[in-house]
Amino acid sequence: MSHSFNLSCVADLREQLNQHPIYRSLRDLNDVRGFMSQHIYSVWDFMSLAKTLQQAVAPAGAPWVPVGNPALRRFINEIVLEEESDEGLPDASGQKTYLSHFELYCQAMREIGANDGAAQTFKDRRGAGDYCEGRGSEDKNVVDDISAGARNRHP
Repeated sequence: MSHSFNLSCVADLREQLNQHPIYRSLRDLNDVRGFMSQHIYSVWDFMSLAKTLQQAVAPAGAPWVPVGNPALRRFINEIVLEEESDEGLPDASGQKTYLSHFELYCQAMREIGANDGAAQTFKDRRGAGDYCEGRGSEDKNVVDDISAGARNRHP
């Protein structure tokens, strides 16, 4: 399915994005590492938002019944497909691999020497159903790691 979109209607927004101060603040690899250690949470948050929208407009349940606008279901399912299982680099034998954007981003972080440990702990705790109630010591350590990363970017 081919889509065409007239970019002139977003030209001003595109220029604002191109002029964002973040581009001038990333001066070296250490800056990129610091940025990535914070931005990974936006990657996770976008996937959470996409999955929430998918549940609302294209719910998966049994017994299945079609719900809502088919074009909207298709649109959100295409986004989730790419976010949840995009093509990664080929494996050692040349076979295709599939990873979520979160996993790809963490892989890229490790490749440039950025620490993805806090993001992995965050993800693991969310997957275990822990949504920060009580703020245990592990959550405090994750929050401290995030805060330290932000403070240490530009001493």
